[in-house]
Amino acid sequence: MKKTITLFAAVFFLASITIAQTTKPTATVTYLPTKIGFVDYALIRDTLPLTDTFEIEIQSASYQYQMQLEELQKDIEISRKTLASISGSDTSETKSYINTNLNKQEKKYQDMYEQAQYVIGNMQQEALQQLDYIVSEAVKVVAKSKNYTAVFDISSREGGVMYMLPQDDLTLLVAKQLKLNLK
Repeated sequence: MKKTITLFAAVFFLASITIAQTTKPTATVTYLPTKIGFVDYALIRDTLPLTDTFEIEIQSASYQYQMQLEELQKDIEISRKTLASISGSDTSETKSYINTNLNKQEKKYQDMYEQAQYVIGNMQQEALQQLDYIVSEAVKVVAKSKNYTAVFDISSREGGVMYMLPQDDLTLLVAKQLKLNLK
């Protein structure tokens, strides 16, 4: 049994040497060293002047919706007080009218609230996308100029970087590319 295994191993070894000698390599593979960098996107994004512009636009839209919702809320409260103050037996038509109007006002309030959430949420998402695009373009320029093969966002702590070398933090170089003053 041992002789069979030894013989099989010897035949396999000789066959592999023969195949290796007769097989010609088709191409030469050159491996470049991998260089990985890191950038704090949030820090740069928050420092961009355009961030303030987006914040002002979003706050302005939020304020306008807030004023409209407060006005609707006042109308709803007036209708509720009016409905509560009606007494007597011959006022069922009046109560029905006010109740119908109150339901319409509450529906309008709910619709306006949902619209505000949708519009403000979209504004925030679009602003973030535009800011991330600006940062990404600067990261590409810096990464190419310094021969980095990959650059990660260290502002995201989800499944983030466990360890990095300080010399691979490209945040200041990206800020300089964007003409930002980080300290």
